Amino acid sequence: MAKQTSRELYLRLLGYLRPYWKAFSLSVAGMVLTAATEPLFPALMKPLLDGSFVRKDANILYWVPPAIIGLFLVRGLLTFFTSYALSWVSNRMILDLRNDLFQRLLSLPTRYFDNHSSGELISKVAYDVSGVNSAATTVLTVLLRDSLSVIGLLAWLLYLNWQLTLLSMITTPVDLTPGAEKPAPGVTPGWAADSDDLDAKPAPAKKSSKKKSKRDTSPALK
Repeated sequence: MAKQTSRELYLRLLGYLRPYWKAFSLSVAGMVLTAATEPLFPALMKPLLDGSFVRKDANILYWVPPAIIGLFLVRGLLTFFTSYALSWVSNRMILDLRNDLFQRLLSLPTRYFDNHSSGELISKVAYDVSGVNSAATTVLTVLLRDSLSVIGLLAWLLYLNWQLTLLSMITTPVDLTPGAEKPAPGVTPGWAADSDDLDAKPAPAKKSSKKKSKRDTSPALK
């Protein structure tokens, strides 16, 4: 079997997410709402600083601090809801992955178990599955929540002063150096190789031969 790329492995992982798409959709909605509240904090800090220090308006101190406290309460509830939903989906995916992996191990020939230690096989079922599963949830969390947060904050900066924002974006250096292809987070190179074909045999180690040095028995020149 040909070696799968990181993209193909990730799309293969998303297949385990389909049975739980409703709970995952609720967690995505929570992430979107959490990201939407990100620009609200600087939006509340602006009238607080301008009204209290510049205009000396005492009325600002009566409604802005409670609004900030309420904002963080809402963000805490949304974060808890999102984390709970993602953990529920993650645990169900881990169960499905372990069941499929165990069924695959039962169908392998005896020589596979002769070539692999029991500790290595237990590690694949107990630990590697958890690492692989984190790729299906962590990547989407970073892609949705963090991206929407950046977009919301950038929109707020453009609203405040679009000329200064564009000037800052132009003068900010951007790293466009192409990097080597890396596996998805939580997927180690060893797991990516083993997931292609569990029946593959490891290459035999080469024994290095050392030659013994011979002593020079020639008589010394006088």
